Amino acid sequence: MKAASPLAMRLLLVTGKGGVGKTTVSAALALAAAKRGKRVLLVEIGPREHFSRIFGAQPAGHNEVPVDENIWAINLHPYRALEEYLETQLPSRRLVRLISHNPLFKQLVEVAPGFRDLITLGKVWHLESQREAGSNRPKYDLIIVDAPATGQGLGFLQTPGAFVKAIRFGPPRTHSQWVRDLIEDPARTRLILVTLPEELPVNEAAEMAKAADEKLKVPFELVIVNGVAPRLFDSSDAAAIEKLEADPEALDRLSQTLGEGLDAAALIRIGKDAIARQALNVHHIRRLRARVRKRTIQLPFVYQTDLSIEDLRGLGEIIIDESNTP
Repeated sequence: MKAASPLAMRLLLVTGKGGVGKTTVSAALALAAAKRGKRVLLVEIGPREHFSRIFGAQPAGHNEVPVDENIWAINLHPYRALEEYLETQLPSRRLVRLISHNPLFKQLVEVAPGFRDLITLGKVWHLESQREAGSNRPKYDLIIVDAPATGQGLGFLQTPGAFVKAIRFGPPRTHSQWVRDLIEDPARTRLILVTLPEELPVNEAAEMAKAADEKLKVPFELVIVNGVAPRLFDSSDAAAIEKLEADPEALDRLSQTLGEGLDAAALIRIGKDAIARQALNVHHIRRLRARVRKRTIQLPFVYQTDLSIEDLRGLGEIIIDESNTP
C-alpha cells in the first residue's frame, strides 16, 4: 500500500540526532506545503530559535508570527504553555500567577520533565484544534513540530500515553488522552526521522526506528537521509583518476595545461575525496535500509554555509516528489 504524502497530514513530528538537519527538513516541508496553498505552522521546542533566522523574520517567542507567505512560526515555552493551561482550569488569573510564579512550583516542573513535555504537547494539541471564527476550517492546515533530538524524542512522544495510564480520572487524564489520540492518529499524524549518511547518525536512527515501532504508537513510515554526496564520478572516472595519479609525466602535462593557480595533484586529491565520500554515503545508506524497513528519501548535500530559501524550496520539492512516487 502506498504511504500517505506528508502534506496529507495535520501534524508532522520531525526528529533525529542533533545536527542532522531536522530543522532544515521542517522548513523545507513547510515551504512545499505553503507552495500548495496550505497554511503552515512551524513549531520549535527549546531555548534557541532557528526558524526566524532561516526566514529572516522577527523572533517568534511563544506567539505565532508570520515568517513567509502562508507560513507562521512559534517557539513553545513550557512555562507559558502551563500558564495558559492553568487559566483554563482555575477561576482567576491572580491565582494562576501565584502558582506559576512560585519557585517551588517551578522547581517541581524542572524535575518532572514528563509533565513539562505533556504541557508542551498539550499546546500542540490546542494549536491543531483551533478553527477559524465562524467556520470549521482549521486555523492551520499543517503543523510541523521540530521535535527534540532522538535522545529525548522517544520519551517526549511517550509522555501522553504514560500519563493516561498513570492518571485514572479527572481533567488531567482527559486532556492527556486528547493529546495521545492526536499523536497516535494515522489519519492526522506522522513521525518523520531525519539522519545523515554517516555511521553514528545511522546507528541512532536505526535505534530510534526500532524503539518507535516497539514502544510508540505514533504512525511512522518515512526516513529522510540528509546531506548525501552527489555522484560526480562513475567507476571509469575513478579508474582514470587512479591511472593519472600514478603517472608523474601525465600529471606534469596536466599542470602545464591548467596553468598557474591550479595544482593538478590537489585536483586529483579532491576528486578522490569526492569518490570516497560518495562511496561511504552509499555504504551507510545500505546499512540504514537493512536495519530500518521504512521508506527512505535522500536529500543532496548543498554546498552552502547557510541554505537560502530557494535551496530549502528545492529540498522540499524533492521530499514531496519522492513521497508521491510509487
